[in-house]
Amino acid sequence: MKKHFWKLSAFLWMCIILYLSFFTTVDPAGLPMFENQDKVGHFIFYAILTSILIKTFRVELIKNSPLVVAIVFAFCFGAVVEILQHFATEDRFGSIWDLFFNTLGILSIGFISKKRLNGN
Repeated sequence: MKKHFWKLSAFLWMCIILYLSFFTTVDPAGLPMFENQDKVGHFIFYAILTSILIKTFRVELIKNSPLVVAIVFAFCFGAVVEILQHFATEDRFGSIWDLFFNTLGILSIGFISKKRLNGN
């Protein structure tokens, strides 16, 4: 199990993102605590996903360029989710702004990880 911890963590986190992306978990008429609250959620969830993917690829899957692979994978996953929301659901819609904030979270963790891996 220890050998597969990060893969399992990445899989579970992607399942959480998929669930929250396709199923309404709160009252849609409920008011958010602040404007664009969901954008902060996109940033945080994809930052966490990227962090887990970097560890997964570095430790368990790919020893070369785990940072680049994790960033590309997380971005593609986010893009596919947004496209599927647009075409496969009736109560959700894909948003370029959601993808933008996904990407900000991904690149923020990528930048922090690159600095940390280089020792700066």
